[in-house]
Amino acid sequence: MKIRPLTNFLLQEGYKSIAPFFTIQGEINNYFKRNILTSTFTGGFLFNKNTFIDQKGYYLGINEKGGIVIFNIWQKDSDRTNSNMVIVGSSGSGKSVAVKHIAYNEIPSSKILIIDPENEYSYLCKNLGGKIINCNGGEKGGILNPLQVRIDREEDSNLLALHFQFLRTFFSILYPSLQDMEFSALELLLEELYQKFNISKNTNIARLKNTDFPKLEDLYFFIEEKNKQKYNVIYEKILSLIRPICVGQSSDIWNGYTNIDINTDMTVFNTSSMHKFQEQYKRAQYYNIMSYCWDFLSRDVNERTILIADECHMLIDPNIPQTLEYLKNISKRARKYNSNIIVITQSIQDFLNEKIRLYGQSLFTNSTYKLFFKLDGQDLRDVQETFKLTDKETQLIYNAKIGEALFIAGIRKIFINMYIDQEELKKIDEKFRSELIYA
Repeated sequence: MKIRPLTNFLLQEGYKSIAPFFTIQGEINNYFKRNILTSTFTGGFLFNKNTFIDQKGYYLGINEKGGIVIFNIWQKDSDRTNSNMVIVGSSGSGKSVAVKHIAYNEIPSSKILIIDPENEYSYLCKNLGGKIINCNGGEKGGILNPLQVRIDREEDSNLLALHFQFLRTFFSILYPSLQDMEFSALELLLEELYQKFNISKNTNIARLKNTDFPKLEDLYFFIEEKNKQKYNVIYEKILSLIRPICVGQSSDIWNGYTNIDINTDMTVFNTSSMHKFQEQYKRAQYYNIMSYCWDFLSRDVNERTILIADECHMLIDPNIPQTLEYLKNISKRARKYNSNIIVITQSIQDFLNEKIRLYGQSLFTNSTYKLFFKLDGQDLRDVQETFKLTDKETQLIYNAKIGEALFIAGIRKIFINMYIDQEELKKIDEKFRSELIYA
């Protein structure tokens, strides 16, 4: 028997390592360990020819023939023009574990932001050393001031005007009873408020601090003062509507300066406790967070960033098409900023309402990657019609077991089993942990 040339002090350990009784020598491992190349790893599996292997990718799952699927969400070619992904599946089909698997393998080469309405990602985030921001209100909660003007890297000439579009949608979600004349009055009041804070269309927004912007209570007291000076029935209605979020019981959700800082590889915006609030509050917060996340995603073109929008159907309202239009627009622009958006939903039916079908269908069809987990009934029929699936592909989705999905990457379609190693499962999903300890 021979051993590799070793320094004298490791000869004894070297012989022990190749001895018939094979004792693992820690020091030998430290000096000579190496990573297994993806090509070497996949070469050890049978029936590996007709599968899906990306350069510089990671293990996603196995196909029907047992071949390994190696996936790189950032790879571009003639039919994979962006890195956006849509994931659809019924409850318990395995889509959340699949998303966690993708996020786990994207760290630390990408920064990941997650909108988490169901507290699905806190465990993963803690294990990866990320930050969890509770956006439910309360003294220790994270606040995203909706009156703080967001930065748009493509439209820096009049950011205030663009932010007024955001505010119109934000208040439309909260108060669908507001009429056009009342919106016009509110926008005029907001314009005067910003002037009071020395913010105009000519202001360099990038130079302002979070504390330079007005808060919602500033808006309320400003309108109240105007109404005292000269009574206006429209002002009275606006005051009665916005009082809860400005100075009332729900003011701790949005009233305050933005106190959030993204300084880790993974940031989770947890809104799970907002189930106690009315539906429009949850939708408005989802929209508010998404706007803030886009500000971050478009900040540095040299940095890979991913936005995971879970339970995205919560954002959709057929009577307010602006929310879905906004999501569609940022998904189209993400490629320019080296970013991608992963949209997750249990059903695409909400996206295909006749009032908003144009935006919903565009969002889905323009995403290069799709993962369809088990579906049935109308949800399955909607997916088959929207994505032009064959009867065989539809049947595969219908019969899929937990963790199985139809994977579409550009023009390629593969039925995969997202089989994940037990050690990884313990790190990414609390249901699988044994005695794992994390900081």
